[in-house]
Formats: sequence, C-alpha cells, structure tokens
Amino acid sequence: MRTDLLFDARHVRASGIGIYSKEQIKLLGPWANKNGFKVVLLSIPDQLGDIPPNLDVYETTQKRAGMYSLAEQVGFTSVLKRLRPKAFWTPHYPYPVLSAGQSTFVTIHDVLHAKTAIQGGPGGLKQKYAMSMIRLALQRSRGVFVPSEATRDEIFRHFGESSNLHIAPMHIDRAWSQEIDDFDRPKKLPKNYILFVGNVKRHKNLVGLLNAFELIKERTNVDLVLAGGAENVKNQDPMVFEHVKRLGSRVHLTGTLSFNSLRATVAGAKCLVMPSLYEGVGLPPLEAMATGTPVVASDIPALRETCGDAAIFFASTDVVSMAEAILRTLDSTALRAELVQRGRRRLYEREQLIDPMRPLSIIAANSL
Repeated sequence: MRTDLLFDARHVRASGIGIYSKEQIKLLGPWANKNGFKVVLLSIPDQLGDIPPNLDVYETTQKRAGMYSLAEQVGFTSVLKRLRPKAFWTPHYPYPVLSAGQSTFVTIHDVLHAKTAIQGGPGGLKQKYAMSMIRLALQRSRGVFVPSEATRDEIFRHFGESSNLHIAPMHIDRAWSQEIDDFDRPKKLPKNYILFVGNVKRHKNLVGLLNAFELIKERTNVDLVLAGGAENVKNQDPMVFEHVKRLGSRVHLTGTLSFNSLRATVAGAKCLVMPSLYEGVGLPPLEAMATGTPVVASDIPALRETCGDAAIFFASTDVVSMAEAILRTLDSTALRAELVQRGRRRLYEREQLIDPMRPLSIIAANSL
C-alpha cells in the first residue's frame, strides 16, 4: 500500500486527543485530494466513524496496546515497517523509537506528564517516560506542533528551545456556533445553573470548584452541573464523590451527552466555570463563547491566552477568589451580556488568525 502520510487515529474516542484527531481527519481528506497524496489512518477496529472517502484505513490488530506502553512501541515498529510511509504524524507525545526511515511529526498538547507530583504532574515512572518521549520528539522529529504559546513556553522551560517547534492552534468545530434546538436540552437539567465541562483529573481542579460552590450555594439559587468525564467521579475519585454527595441536590451529573445535547447544556448555563490548575490550551471556554455563554476561568497562562479579555478570571488556587468571580458574574446581567459580546469578538478574532492547515503545510514541505 502506497502511503505518503500515516496519521495515528487510534484515540479518536478519547477526550482532548480525540477531538484534535477528529478535526485533523476532517482536513486530511480535502488536503490529500487536492495534492494527490495517499493518506492512511492508523486505527483500532470499530473506533472510526464517518471519514472522508479518499482516506484509507489500516487497522492494527493490537487492540490492547495501551497508550504509553511497550506494546504501543512494538505496534508502531510493526506498522511503520509494513507500510513504509514517507511521513508519520502522531497527535500525542509517545514517539516511535524504532524508525522505519519515515519523517515523523508529533503534536504535544501540554507537558503535564513531564511534571513532578509536586508540580501537579504524575511524578514517578510516568513522568520519566514523558520526559524521555518529549525529549526524543524534540530531537528527532521533522516537526513538533503545539496548540499555544503557553505550551511552547512550558516546553522551552523544561527542555530548552527547539527550532523544529511550531505553534499551530486548533479551531473549534463550527457547529458550536449553530442555532440550538431546545429538543436537545437534557430534560433533567435545573432551570438555573453554572457549568463545569471536563474530567476529574487533579489538574482540572474540580475539588476547588466544589469548595467554591459550597461557599456560595446559600447566596444563590443557581445549581452546579458537571458534564463530560466528571460523570465518572464515583469510580475515579471517591473523595470527590463524597463531596458531591454532601452538596446533595444542588449538584447534577449529566451522564454521557451527545454533541448536540452538550451544546444545548453549555448554551443554557448562566456561565461556564473553567477552574483548571493547568491546561495546554483549553477549548471549553471557546465553545462556551460560541454558544453565547459567559466564561469564568482560572488565571493560568493557557486560559489567559485562549480567552483574552472575554472572561472573568480568578486565582487558580484561591477558592475564595473563584467563589467571588462566580458570584460577581451571576449577580450582574449587564456583566454577563458584556462577556457574551466580548466572547463572540474574541472567538471571531482568534478564528481569523488561525491557519488550521499549518501542520499539513509543514508536513508537505518537509517530507512529501
């Protein structure tokens, strides 16, 4: 099978990497067609949905090869030797150690895994693995793509400057800006609510948000809705789940939502709260802006970069600061209206500056 570019699409069902992969697959079809390139998607059986018809799929038989595992590296070697692509693009930092002569391109969304436990990362063996993989990617790749200046600065801080690193922000799905159908709104949502979208990983700071909500719950009739991976809080973090139970009927877990139901949930919120301690870029605020929902966010570099002047910021580790920012937003109709206008302007300006084809242009210029 002739292969100009092999794109690793094994994790399209994941949260952040999955969204990124799906957006790139949308672009790969017309790009390949226009330039006469043969693009193949590396996939796990039954993972891909609809894809552009001119893309081929190579299904790996290693279904159980987990991310960051030795089996993953074995799988990389096997596939690369079999297909012999001119270029290989992986949307995550694990680098194929044993090359088959191809030009490799890597997307590094953030360096969370390269941080120590004290810094908010995993520490231990996982940190050492991430450090070695990212360093390898920076040394050997023909190009490394990052989604923000914040991630670039973090990489430079941990690994030193690199000449093959390119800032390539991702735009959000244009469907976020389409009209919302009331039919898509989940029936069990409260009338008035603030919203958290994300998972229960420590850097998402769901604990901080729950503590902040506990401070304000008697001063407002607005409930807290947790959407996305937070629905798994019972299994993933029992201590956080006990906190959720203590807040009783004021906290709502949506369960798994379809894309349209998630859009409707975001659009119906009084505000989206993004309390993260660390992010590589942070797309939920942009998605909220697209639906006309105000944003309240932590003042970490990535969210400052993403949101510009279109959010109310609070100190990421200060629960009182978070609570005050939420109340300030809830208490002022005029402020929320201003944030909606700023959000639309910020989204428009950002989308005008982004070139979604930049990674593919760099790949073509350096390997095809």
